[in-house]
Amino acid sequence: LSLELRRGPTGMALYVPFFSPKEAQTSAKLEEQRLDILSQIAHTSRATEDATKPERLRSLKDQYNETIEKKIAVDRGPFLDPLLNLPIELFILLIKEIISRRDGTSTKDLLTLSLVNAQWRRALVSEPTLWTDVAIGNGLKDTDVLARVHTGLVLSDTQPIHLAIDHPAPDWNEHFVPLLRPHASRVKSLIIWPPSSTKLAEEATAGDVTICEILMSLGPLPNLRTLELESKYRVHDWEFTSFLIRTPSIWSITGDYLTYHQIENCVSLELDTFMTYVTLGKLLRILPKFQRLTTLIVEDITGEESFYSDEDNEGRLSDLPLTQLPLQSLNFRQNRAVDLPRLISISSHLVDISMAITWKVLAEVLPLLRDSRLEELALYVKCKRSWDNVFQPLDVPRFATLKSFTFHLHGYDSNLEADHERVERLFDSIRSSTSLQKVAFSTDRLHFPLEVINTLPNLRTFSLDAVKIEAVDRLFRLQSVYLEAITLHIPAPLICDTLKVLRCPNLVNLELEYDGGEPFTPDVQLRLDTDGQYPALYVLEWGLRGVIWHVTSLPSLRIVKFKDLTLQHVSDFCVSIILRPHDCPSLEQIEFLQYPEWDLLYIMLERRNFLRDARISPIRLVSMPSSIGLALRQPLNSLLRGRFANRCSNQDVSLVAITEVYSDSSL
Repeated sequence: LSLELRRGPTGMALYVPFFSPKEAQTSAKLEEQRLDILSQIAHTSRATEDATKPERLRSLKDQYNETIEKKIAVDRGPFLDPLLNLPIELFILLIKEIISRRDGTSTKDLLTLSLVNAQWRRALVSEPTLWTDVAIGNGLKDTDVLARVHTGLVLSDTQPIHLAIDHPAPDWNEHFVPLLRPHASRVKSLIIWPPSSTKLAEEATAGDVTICEILMSLGPLPNLRTLELESKYRVHDWEFTSFLIRTPSIWSITGDYLTYHQIENCVSLELDTFMTYVTLGKLLRILPKFQRLTTLIVEDITGEESFYSDEDNEGRLSDLPLTQLPLQSLNFRQNRAVDLPRLISISSHLVDISMAITWKVLAEVLPLLRDSRLEELALYVKCKRSWDNVFQPLDVPRFATLKSFTFHLHGYDSNLEADHERVERLFDSIRSSTSLQKVAFSTDRLHFPLEVINTLPNLRTFSLDAVKIEAVDRLFRLQSVYLEAITLHIPAPLICDTLKVLRCPNLVNLELEYDGGEPFTPDVQLRLDTDGQYPALYVLEWGLRGVIWHVTSLPSLRIVKFKDLTLQHVSDFCVSIILRPHDCPSLEQIEFLQYPEWDLLYIMLERRNFLRDARISPIRLVSMPSSIGLALRQPLNSLLRGRFANRCSNQDVSLVAITEVYSDSSL
């Protein structure tokens, strides 16, 4: 075994070792030895009781555990070491996925990972891009907080850093400013957000540093590209202008909305992204001055229920010249959308649009998108006033390049049939699309035209959220050769009817969820794969209340995620795996949102992980809703590692025994 890590012009170079014939032969012999000991344990367990039987069983189990540890050492762990078996670029991405979080513990997590072994420590310390996330927040309220921040700043070398700050930040001027200021020129992105226990600006206590003080205390930030501020923290116009003078390279300002005067002060900057609550009537007068603006987020400060702003006297802007904008992404959430068609008409480069509008405005916008190159379209249609529900577009274009289509209908017309007609006409625009890969539909009472899905040859992901629909007459047989992921959030009886006719041979991820209305009656079962229609299903996410687990054959299922707090279906699942392990032979990972019955969990793991059938994969990972006590965790870790465990009796960890403890008023 050899591993060489070397720093070069592009960072680390990793030379992956391979298994020698001798190592492979040793692993095979240990596997034979393991199976032989299992046979001896089974034979001894069935033998007549005598005084030596317990001691013989204990000795055999000790031999088995020793063999497992030797095999793990030869195979380099119960799991393959990602550092030794993945390209270094992918290993770095995986580590970043684990440690990139907003709780201020990324540096602490990296230091913990460096304790895995010397090879991991050398790999992590020698890669500066892993240490570029510098977070100051609640997760760093330890005695060594400054040492950890300093470690991250040093190990990130000369790489650009991403600075995230919880507000209010204690001891900011005294401790953190002197530490960060020498590295101000490396700050590429700056995020300031409230901690989990949000303290608003108006609730700030005496001595709390203000947002403006944080921004100005760092000094000039010549290479800052991205600024994100929590919208609850207002920065005055003159303060914001002073900050912009120190950030000549800024491109993106989001999170907090910009006022009209702040936008005017940004004209000299080459912004490509900003967020604002300014009405379109004012925005359209200044947007042509931003020649690099590619992403615009327009939110509504007036509230979701209002339809008019204070500037209704602006009128349409027909007097303005038709200057084309470089916009590529538009997120529009304002209730006053009278000028939205104007903005769409001068934004011919749009590829991503998300709009919250009425049917009437949608009818005006759709014809303007005929020649667009849209790739993502999200429509959030609001049905509130009868005159806003008129949908008579001059043209409903077909989007030849559309890859993702999301449709949400909030509220509904008193005439449901009219809503059905409007939805069906809209969805005709995507019928038979060869580019569409993702469709998401959400509504209160309308039926989704499922027959459209069967006309999309390259669809990969489909989501249906309609918890209040009642009839099943419009649920057509869903058939798609390429469909890989389905999410169904509809009444449980309709899920049963839909799955009975589902024919998606390449389905990999299936998410089932229903949390409204009455649960199933106890004698109802949801049958999966009664005739082999899920040969490729890899992940099953289960969020159905009161549903009895019944699986006949899911040969490729690796991961089961329970998303409901009901204990009964978790217990049903454990019993099913105990009695019918061949139903899910590839199962390796289980995620519980509710604690299972511990006796059933232990029995399930002991039966499955000690089977002699090589076709049955052992369960290696179990996720719990929170941490568990040592007495329960140690046996669980041993069983997941493939070892026999010394644990409490089934009676001691049963639901009956635990209930007695919880019900004891003397404790």
